[in-house]
Amino acid sequence: MNPLAFFLAAAAAGGGAGSRPAETALYCEALRPQFHFSARRGWINDPVGLLCHDGEYHLFFQHTPTLPRSMGKTYWGHAVGTDLVHWKQLDDAFGPRDGCPAFSGSAVVDANNTAGLQTGTRKPLVAIYTAWGKGQALAYSNDRGHTWSQYENNPVLALPGDELRSFPLSARDPKVLWHEPTRKWVLLLYQNVGGKGGFGFFGSKDLKTWTPLGHLPGFYVCPDLFELPVTNPNGRSGQAKRWVIMDWAKYAVGRFDGNTFTPETKPVRLDYGPGYSANQTWNNMPPTDGRRVQIAWLRYGKYPGMPFDQQLTFPCELSLRDLGDGVRLARRPVGEISKLYARTDRRTNLPLTGKPLSMPVGELLDVSVEFDLGGADEVGLAVRGARIAYDAKAGLVRFGQSAAPASPADGKLTLRILLDRTSIEIFINDGQATITQFFTPAAADRTLELFARGGKPKVRELVVHELRSAWREPAADRR
Repeated sequence: MNPLAFFLAAAAAGGGAGSRPAETALYCEALRPQFHFSARRGWINDPVGLLCHDGEYHLFFQHTPTLPRSMGKTYWGHAVGTDLVHWKQLDDAFGPRDGCPAFSGSAVVDANNTAGLQTGTRKPLVAIYTAWGKGQALAYSNDRGHTWSQYENNPVLALPGDELRSFPLSARDPKVLWHEPTRKWVLLLYQNVGGKGGFGFFGSKDLKTWTPLGHLPGFYVCPDLFELPVTNPNGRSGQAKRWVIMDWAKYAVGRFDGNTFTPETKPVRLDYGPGYSANQTWNNMPPTDGRRVQIAWLRYGKYPGMPFDQQLTFPCELSLRDLGDGVRLARRPVGEISKLYARTDRRTNLPLTGKPLSMPVGELLDVSVEFDLGGADEVGLAVRGARIAYDAKAGLVRFGQSAAPASPADGKLTLRILLDRTSIEIFINDGQATITQFFTPAAADRTLELFARGGKPKVRELVVHELRSAWREPAADRR
């Protein structure tokens, strides 16, 4: 039975008007992403409040529980999981208060109870978010994020223009981190100062009283700030570390002393497709893990007739690489995606002259291909109707109207493609550049073709992983 027929049959079996369809039916709709996160029902956009605590990953997200979307009814949606792949959606954490919707923000584990909000033996979780129209507010949980309370003296940070609810003028999207060398919390958020948009920096000892530290112009919303080791071209990680600052569209690499970020690179585009936005990384990853993991809103999707709207990207691990001409950020899917692998087809040393090579594939895919260019003008693949091509003359990987820069090393180019029911994510040269966008494969097209033009190219290796649905293996409920 196809997914749409399954959904209709399950909904019919659930009863008459007003009854709630079975959860399995909710995740089998024809346009439901199968290994990208989407809300059970309603609209989602920015991921917010990402943190790891007590063996669980917390995924909060901007959520309007009913459709169509209403910005005035924005809540913090909430899901938890143990492996970044399988998620269990919980009740919304908190929502509008006094006419102020709960907009984007971040969350931390207040391990030393600096805010004095702990009431039991568990370490409190503290969310810092924009109460749109009033300023920046706190909410906190003393039961592993199961229930949330509002801090009684909100807002904790009020700035000029808060009451305007103006996207160019009002401050929003606070990101909070603990800076160990200066023993304080650091908050950065979008702030317009003197007509210049950028990131305002603030410091605090207790998460409740914030002192201005400075302003960095040239950035917009959804700030993030973190430190990473720099890996050299041979893959070895040295002693050098750098800080990365980013907004919803670009990033820069530099140094941060707890008060001031000093860029050492010009801003670089994060993604070359239209879909990548509102990216955030998880706080409080355990030292035994050490990764910096990022997720984003995969926007501009169209889901007619569905009980949900919009989805998130697949979680990716970030790394900094010294490529010889500068330090760059790279992004690749987290290794936990292998938990979904159902079948693997691996082929090597495939010539690309003459008739294009073709093979059958499944519905959900993780495809990796390494080309030996051999002087070709063009190489690429078409997978379920998605044509991805490297234009050697232009130095670009093209998909539809999108194009991303690619610099082959020693005449080799790698591409990795994650293909779900309504999205495609393309990773070029191990994630040195990416293209992310909404895409709906033709239901009947289950083929992969390799092609080339000119030269004597070949495929050094092609690996096709067919994936199971993450929704068929729900996250364990430890609550």
